[in-house]
Amino acid sequence: MQFILKSHIFLSICVVCFTAQTYWIYSDFNLPLTPLLINFVGTFCVYNLQKLYDATLESNEIEEKYKWYIQNRKLVLTLIVLSLLVSFNYIYHFLAENTSYFWCYFGAAIFTLLYYVKPLKLKRYGWYKPFHISIVFVFSCIIIPLYPKISTSDLPYITSQFLLIFCLSILYDYKDITPDLKIKLQTFAVRLKLQHFRLLVSACSLSFIITSYVIERTFFYSSLASGVYLLGLLYFLNEKRNYIYYLFFIDGTLMLQFCFTIFFS
Repeated sequence: MQFILKSHIFLSICVVCFTAQTYWIYSDFNLPLTPLLINFVGTFCVYNLQKLYDATLESNEIEEKYKWYIQNRKLVLTLIVLSLLVSFNYIYHFLAENTSYFWCYFGAAIFTLLYYVKPLKLKRYGWYKPFHISIVFVFSCIIIPLYPKISTSDLPYITSQFLLIFCLSILYDYKDITPDLKIKLQTFAVRLKLQHFRLLVSACSLSFIITSYVIERTFFYSSLASGVYLLGLLYFLNEKRNYIYYLFFIDGTLMLQFCFTIFFS
């Protein structure tokens, strides 16, 4: 189980669930299924390659998550290569036949890289991190699958899911307060006192629930249940909790919301 969580296989499955939720809600649109595969492979490769690179930096060698990557480097790299080889033919033919999707994913890839690479290296701006991650997730898991059938009527759904990812990203940063303080990375978790941090996440969670109300009643119930779950995570927030806690319970929110969406439909 630890391998599935730490290698981001679980997160990749959660991203597929987040994308599949778009398919469930917009089932009448007859959407192509390949974005589900692309999002799984893309999430798995991007997150692991970034962690493998960070694990080579001397300043990160003492951290638990990077120690794990140092010990399992060959296995993770093998899985990355296998995932690309197995999916390449299917993804290549889809993008070759649908060039508009290719340019959408190309744009998403460039925007993602801006977070990691110089000269911008947006990752160094801790306060900006949740915004960047939320944009990438919403664009890849909602806007691209709906393209070119997306319209202004879809904005409430897009907004609600942006707020959800934003909440999860802020909560996720709480586990890294100590290392972020050392490198002076000004995340919301670092900048705010605990009571103000909880107030921010609570406000975003409530905004997520309220925005979902205008979509449709069944989805509102799903969002309400997911929002209550988020507030529960916030209540039990603790910097000293094991890294696995964050990987499972925070990433798992995407899977849980999808399950709620199916249950209440």
